[in-house]
Amino acid sequence: MSKFTKRLPLAAAISALASTTIAGGFDNSGQPFDIILGTGNEITIMTYSTAVELTGKANSTSNVGGNFNSADVKLDDVAFDYMSLQVGARLAITDSISCAFQTDEPYKTHTKIADESLSYFNGTSGLNSKKDEEHTPIETEVTSNAWTVACGYGLQMGKSRLTFFAGPKFQSIHAIFSSDMMNGVAAATAPGGLGTGENDNISYDMGTSYEAGYVAGVGYEIKDIALKIGVFYHSPIDYTIKGTVTGGAGIQALQNRVATDTVKADLTTPASWNLTLQTGIWPKWLVFGNLHLSNWSDLGSLNVTSKTNSSGTGDNDYDVDLGLFSNDTLDYRFGVGHQVTDKLVMAASYASTVKLGDEDLPDGVDSDSLRQPRGDSYTLSLGGRYSLSDNFSLSAGLGYTNLDKTTVDNGSFRVVFDESEAWTYALGLTMAF
Repeated sequence: MSKFTKRLPLAAAISALASTTIAGGFDNSGQPFDIILGTGNEITIMTYSTAVELTGKANSTSNVGGNFNSADVKLDDVAFDYMSLQVGARLAITDSISCAFQTDEPYKTHTKIADESLSYFNGTSGLNSKKDEEHTPIETEVTSNAWTVACGYGLQMGKSRLTFFAGPKFQSIHAIFSSDMMNGVAAATAPGGLGTGENDNISYDMGTSYEAGYVAGVGYEIKDIALKIGVFYHSPIDYTIKGTVTGGAGIQALQNRVATDTVKADLTTPASWNLTLQTGIWPKWLVFGNLHLSNWSDLGSLNVTSKTNSSGTGDNDYDVDLGLFSNDTLDYRFGVGHQVTDKLVMAASYASTVKLGDEDLPDGVDSDSLRQPRGDSYTLSLGGRYSLSDNFSLSAGLGYTNLDKTTVDNGSFRVVFDESEAWTYALGLTMAF
């Protein structure tokens, strides 16, 4: 069975399409560092492409924006398609010691609500009716990159092998977001067109920050029965991100703010645990599974402070507390793999997510963040790996994700996102040397 087990693990990984698809992005944080548990020298390259469509309707649930918000506001094309790349390499230094490198994108999101759709602006008082969220969201984009290096030591114990590994993880993160003071109806009440277009918008660019954490874990393998167990831990990574904010002409005139200012925020990407398991159940057949726990509630909000602070009256600074994640997540997936021929391995899997610790949300509400809507979903995946030679193989995978109807309520607006779907395509190659 050793020839079979040499080919199957990557096919299983492709089938699972390891990242968790969410509305407008994916969570690939804390994924298994499987490459460190293999033997021999290897290079792998994987590309992923996901297409998603997200629409919904919003209505005011409190007296924000005066009478400027209609009962239902249609929100179209809220989520963007995205692509990602993962590259890994393993070098066997001795029979017991190996080192591996992997670069990937742990987390990416990009959502946008059309400009002048919603309004927190009270036309009677001329003030923002919800200061803590800095008007209504327009665009939110977060990108990240990680570079992980780890070395492992394997203990051969008869027919089984126990491997311990650890190493540093370097990670960058870049965030931009923008907000809108008033919608088109409210803008008509502002003098001189100060509420139209980008005049009433605020744009934050938090720049790119680099910090380091670590990854550690243990793996156990019995090749004769295709048994592999891996436990992986990714540490939290703390950042102080700094950037600039720009306010439009309307923001400056109507709310007495400076044109530009410097801003900063403390941010922690969460710790995560990952458990992987595969085992043979019949000649040329095996089952596999994965559990992935992420402490996303540690990033419940992003408190951005500006250099120019309010003197205690008015609303002339750019401080903002953005609501992000309201709960931790437990992602799970399980599947089956089959060696079809000497050259072809196929696998299929099912994946979903359990939200943990969201008891503060009202019944029937999935999230309190308009920037990061995350409801229930499941993913069906099919993948395969074809060996062109003993040292070179090609891989491909297809994943279908059903994004369930999602209700977001931040206390001022309730947005119901329609049930939607996403398709993910994966292509890759593996070369042994």
